[in-house]
Amino acid sequence: MKRDRSVGLGLLVLVLGAVPAWASESKGSPVGPESSSITDDKILLEAGRQIRRYAFYSIFDNVLLEARDGRVVVSGEVMHPWRSKDIERIVLRISGVRSVENRLEVLPLSPFDDEIRYRVARAIYKDPGLQRYGIQANPPIHIVVRFAATYFGLENKLLVETEMRRAAS
Repeated sequence: MKRDRSVGLGLLVLVLGAVPAWASESKGSPVGPESSSITDDKILLEAGRQIRRYAFYSIFDNVLLEARDGRVVVSGEVMHPWRSKDIERIVLRISGVRSVENRLEVLPLSPFDDEIRYRVARAIYKDPGLQRYGIQANPPIHIVVRFAATYFGLENKLLVETEMRRAAS
């Protein structure tokens, strides 16, 4: 009697466990590369999020990402050589990434360029019209100085044209 009850209970558990699996198969889940792997858009979103969380990523680095079929191209400029390698490792650890092509340019280490970087950052983020961007955890305006020439990069934000002119002046 006890054995019949345990066999019946075992069958009940087996049937109840099979019902959800059968129901999910019958809904017509997509078949193909997107169902089994992570899409390039998701890879780019996660890579951008991880890079922004990187403790040494600053307003003086400008990283751009491209992805195709799980292969990620990292380009842009960073201030220090070790940041380039760290960012490559961060992207490589993301689920769905097959390979990383590191095209990051390491900016020349120059005290003169550093002085320009700090002065430009101070001028931009102390401007009353642009202060709202400076108080964010990851400010969207990135300042790249190479051999005393200054460039601006924008990260995931669209600034009004007048604000970009104000930042450049």
